[in-house]
Amino acid sequence: MNQPTQPKGDIPLPFWVNWHLMLSWRQGTLTFIAALTLARVWLLFLSPFDLGPDEAQYWSWSRDFAFGYFSKPPMIGWVIGLTTAACGAGEACVRLSAPLFHGFTAMMLFFLVQKMFDDRVAFWTSVLYVTLPGVWFSSGLITTDVPLLFFWSISLFALWSLRESPAWKWAALLGLGIGLGLLSKYAMLYFIGGMVLAATFDRQTRAALLSSHGIVVAAIALALFAPNIWWNAAHDFSTVTHTAANANVTSGNLFNIEKLLEFLGGQFGIFGPFLFGALLVAIGSFIWAWRKGRAVDVRYLWLAAFVVPALIVGITLGFISRANANWAATAYVAGTALVAVWLFETRARALLPASFFLHNAAGLLMVLFVVTPSLITTLHRENDFKRVRGWEEIGKFVEVRANAGREGTPYSAVLTNDRLTFGELLYYAPDLAVPLTMWDANGVAENHFELTAPFTEAQDDNVLLVGRGRRVERITAHFENVEEIEVLPIDIGGGRTRVYTLYAVSGLIEAE
Repeated sequence: MNQPTQPKGDIPLPFWVNWHLMLSWRQGTLTFIAALTLARVWLLFLSPFDLGPDEAQYWSWSRDFAFGYFSKPPMIGWVIGLTTAACGAGEACVRLSAPLFHGFTAMMLFFLVQKMFDDRVAFWTSVLYVTLPGVWFSSGLITTDVPLLFFWSISLFALWSLRESPAWKWAALLGLGIGLGLLSKYAMLYFIGGMVLAATFDRQTRAALLSSHGIVVAAIALALFAPNIWWNAAHDFSTVTHTAANANVTSGNLFNIEKLLEFLGGQFGIFGPFLFGALLVAIGSFIWAWRKGRAVDVRYLWLAAFVVPALIVGITLGFISRANANWAATAYVAGTALVAVWLFETRARALLPASFFLHNAAGLLMVLFVVTPSLITTLHRENDFKRVRGWEEIGKFVEVRANAGREGTPYSAVLTNDRLTFGELLYYAPDLAVPLTMWDANGVAENHFELTAPFTEAQDDNVLLVGRGRRVERITAHFENVEEIEVLPIDIGGGRTRVYTLYAVSGLIEAE
């Protein structure tokens, strides 16, 4: 490994990374990533925040090993199962893999960009990625995007390596990355779209994929993904149906400019204002050069091939229906590398350190929210944290009431009409002495808990109904005997409350 030099006109390194006098770029980069990752793990154990509803649901999956779950492929459940087996069931252990995966993704980006360009660009790519606003935020939560991005980075590295030096090990690694990525989130399909796009303009990529190596890639990826296909087939393709329903392209107001702008605004927040702006300008410059018949470095186009599909789908869905900001998250693995090298070749390279400091200022604010929760109230940001507050309180409350019974008579079940509440009760009411069940209004499972724990007539004796919102009336209408027991308003900050009403119900009339 060549020791780094500081050529004339290059970006001067900030004083805190002036390690290049003693360490190689690789050593310095990995040291920085490791130190930041360890700090983020430490912050997980300081965090006062409850698991959010989706996190609690993923945790519940980890207790039941399967090759698929109602709304997502199985990787998230497997990962949480590993981390909680290693360090316990606390919130920090549930979330433990998030900062670790992001650290590993940044390392893989260093190795990729080092192969494609040089050590300096690899350094900036890695440190920018691991300090993106979206990565700062995501490091404190466990989501399906976290393992997806890691396997995406492995797949990028393996594909470029296969392109440069066809070998069975790279084919095997690429198949492994794609297969495990698909088991993490179906958004890994964007990667396949990127491969097709790259192969259309890059002869070496095309040759690598249209060969015996490409057959090995497909065989390994399919072998890894096959169990999830089998699980879906056995469960009426519930995950595929749920994923398609999320896109919501057949209902609602089409051609929604407001939702499109909301999606694009989210990208500036996730990738950072300077970097997302630079990414759009870079891609625009490539299109302009192509229209003018000018040559563009094939490495730029290759990286762009793995950026464009997710952005196009997100923009399209945002325009005709809706798109969550994180639906384009995969674009920013290759996107970070593309922006870093493009800015190196332009007069706007000062945006690299500027973005780094801006993103870490935002990250520091997130750290302060963890170590000084009162700051949330001071800055009136309670609404930003409402999904991770108040759940432990309702869990303990329901657990005590359910286990005590009613007037000396034990309850036969706890029933709720809210998917979010169900997952939180599983986690925060672990010692419930009676079954926790989910109301299924139409007999068709529309979430994981309706599929796995539906309320049945056999459980109708003396039921504790935990109701939230007006929809609870749709349940009480199906019971002959309904008695309101208690109302629990839970303060979630900012003058907002999450209100639950407890009922004792029995005498099921009929289910719709």
